[in-house]
Amino acid sequence: MPDLLEYRVPISATLLVLSLASMFVLTSQSGSSLPTYFLAAYTVLGFRRWSGLWLNWVFLLSVAVSVYIAMTSFWSTPFDARNALSQFSRALLGVCFVVAVAEGFRVDWFRVRMTAALALCGGAAAAAAVLLFVAVPPEDGRLNGLGQLDAHIRAALCFGVSLVCAIAWMTETRSATWRAVAGVLAVFLAVAVALSN
Repeated sequence: MPDLLEYRVPISATLLVLSLASMFVLTSQSGSSLPTYFLAAYTVLGFRRWSGLWLNWVFLLSVAVSVYIAMTSFWSTPFDARNALSQFSRALLGVCFVVAVAEGFRVDWFRVRMTAALALCGGAAAAAAVLLFVAVPPEDGRLNGLGQLDAHIRAALCFGVSLVCAIAWMTETRSATWRAVAGVLAVFLAVAVALSN
């Protein structure tokens, strides 16, 4: 089974990185959702390998929260069937995303590369957002990200996750060059988080 997992992870890892990186860059939600739909389809096709996840309480909690969020559309007033379908499709996308990450983190090389990719993408987006913040100060004085991170709360959350990844990458890598790169990215990310609040 580990061999099969090793075979599946490169494809899901590529789709995960595309999904996350597109969020930092593309302003169109539908454009950045495309890799997520491909990831969900690929993950659903491998549903037989989810058996180990049904015993993981973090996965079950993620599924429960996703289902609850989707269920809220039933008691919202007025009820909108289109909105309910949209909520359920988003919940399915969220669960598939969690499954793909959980599958990937069982493979050590994926965890290391995913951490580095999130640090690099988030750090580059944070550096661009900080430079834009300095060049053209916003009216409310809060840093807004680029792409879909144009709201300061969303930007702070995403930059915070990337900051954790940059720190993890900095402590795990053996290369002094990559450690320095991760350190610079961590500084930009920390500044971006601070300016977003």
